[in-house]
Amino acid sequence: NALAGYSRNIVSHEPGTTRDAVETRMVLDGWEVDLIDTAGIREAETVHSESEKQGIQKALRAAQFADLVVNVQPSPFHSSSPSHVVENAYPKTICVLSKHDLTPDHTSPEGFVSTSACTGHGIQKLMNLIVRSLLADVANQPELLEGPVPFTERQVRYLKTLIQT
Repeated sequence: NALAGYSRNIVSHEPGTTRDAVETRMVLDGWEVDLIDTAGIREAETVHSESEKQGIQKALRAAQFADLVVNVQPSPFHSSSPSHVVENAYPKTICVLSKHDLTPDHTSPEGFVSTSACTGHGIQKLMNLIVRSLLADVANQPELLEGPVPFTERQVRYLKTLIQT
C-alpha cells in the first residue's frame, strides 16, 4: 500500500492474511511497474490452513516469473525466517525490513532496506532501488532505449485525433 500510494490491499498484524496474488500497476520514476502482493512465504510447519498453503504456492509461482522479487520481512529480522530461501531461489531479490517505526533503534542487517509504511521511512529509497534493479540492463546498454517505438494502427489513429484537437 505504501508503494502504491493508496490502500490497495487488506493488511493485518495476523500472519496469513494474504491468500491471493493481488496485482497493482503503478509508475515508479516514470516507469510502469506491475507489483504483485502475495502471501508471505513461511516455514511449512507454521502454516495451518489449506488456503494459506495454496496462497504460498501462488506466491512461489509468481516469484518464478517475476523480473524482481521484493522479499519483505518484519523488523526486527529473525534468523528463523525463510528469507534465505527466497534469496537463493531468485537472484534478482531486494530484501526489505518493514515496520521500522516499531523498532527505530534496530540496525538492519547488511543488504536489507529498512522501511515503515506508517511513517514513510525508506519507501522512496525502496522505490529507487526497484527501478535501478529493473533497469540494470538499460544502465549498461543505453542503446536499448534508442530507435523507433512500435505502435499499433489503432494507437496511431488515436494519437492523430489528439493532435487534431
